[in-house]
Amino acid sequence: MTLGSNVANAQKEFFSTERPENLFTFGARIGVNATNITAADKVFNVWNKNSFGTGFDAGIVLSLNIRDYLAIQPGFFFQSRSSNYSYATTFTGTDFEPGEYSQMGHLRNYYFHVPVVASVRLNVSDDIRWNIDLGPDFQFKLKSDDDKVKILRQSSELAEPQTESAKIGFFDFGLRLGTGLTLKEHYHIGVSYTAGLLKAWKTADMGGHNKAWSFVVGYDF
Repeated sequence: MTLGSNVANAQKEFFSTERPENLFTFGARIGVNATNITAADKVFNVWNKNSFGTGFDAGIVLSLNIRDYLAIQPGFFFQSRSSNYSYATTFTGTDFEPGEYSQMGHLRNYYFHVPVVASVRLNVSDDIRWNIDLGPDFQFKLKSDDDKVKILRQSSELAEPQTESAKIGFFDFGLRLGTGLTLKEHYHIGVSYTAGLLKAWKTADMGGHNKAWSFVVGYDF
């Protein structure tokens, strides 16, 4: 009986279903990110390459603590994102000779985003809690230098090629998956990945998706 009781207690401590002491808690977060924004292959048919750039995250999280092991946690973040691009496409010149239009550069975008995750918390020890987070992420563009990216348009082989600026969409909806550790009930370290589910670009045919890795540290009050 004693051995069985000890096993049961150990399981309860790791996955505790007790009521938490505080229904609401909040914390501050700051960190760095690696982000990317892709474009549809058909827009740049010779070369289409996007790579990750770096930025930062800063914000707060609010936890609705349903049980010791489960919380609903919305977050409110300001996020600086960047990415690198290299594109090339072909066109027909006025002499009917093929031409190639290429471009490369660096984008910097600013977002306000609101993740709302279900957070499962497991007691690794008295001083270490492990959390696993999953939920939607709502993203709102604040500012962007996306007019650097140009799309080549040619209505026919006889027409002069024209360029237009591509535009990133104002709103994106994504799925966020993360994990982290809370040390001594206050100090947090975490990593998350957010995959955009909507077309990233407002401009027709650009398609693409947002992708973001975030690495944060924080303090829970």
